[in-house]
Amino acid sequence: MASLRFPGWLIGVPVALLIAWFAVSNRSVVQLELWPLPGSLDAPLYLTVLIALLAGFILGAAAAIASALGRGKK
Repeated sequence: MASLRFPGWLIGVPVALLIAWFAVSNRSVVQLELWPLPGSLDAPLYLTVLIALLAGFILGAAAAIASALGRGKK
């Protein structure tokens, strides 16, 4: 069973290093204006990009789960 975990580490470690490198390289602050809401928010660039990627991952996972549940009810 331990041999099946190795490919996960083989992919996970370089991805984690790339994310860390991206976060260190993009520390400048950007101003976010959330259109229908008044005001703005100052946040680091890396945080805004990583939150957007996380939101896309969660939405994609939810769509995949909804699709799988829809196929299971037939």
